[in-house]
Amino acid sequence: MRKLMGAIIAALALAAVVALPANARVDKDCSDFPTQSAAQKWFKHHNPRADPSGLDADHDGIACESNPRVQLRRGSPPNVVGLRLPLANERLRAAGWIPRPFNTDTILGIIVPSHYTVCKQYPPIGKRVRILAQKYGC
Repeated sequence: MRKLMGAIIAALALAAVVALPANARVDKDCSDFPTQSAAQKWFKHHNPRADPSGLDADHDGIACESNPRVQLRRGSPPNVVGLRLPLANERLRAAGWIPRPFNTDTILGIIVPSHYTVCKQYPPIGKRVRILAQKYGC
């Protein structure tokens, strides 16, 4: 009897695995993608009508609408000269730039950012913006 019961359970488990639909949920979340465009690309290549990962919550054909979009930067970074270093870093990052602060006050570099003021901002190189920060003002 136990052998028969074991065989029935094994057969049911095998039937359940074989009977999985082709559009079964794929384990992907919007947090798995760095940008909306990356999620959209994956979404389009993985049966968007069935939406196997549930990336399109409102069913409008756009996946992970809350993810950041890749934005082309136009123009230059915001001017942060005269700002305290933490605020300058925050403004540059919010605008999509990578701040690279440095100073000439110490050999060890910037130690307490709140004590430094941005004195000069250099033209960007790629996404990076070098900023000269001096302790207690310029």
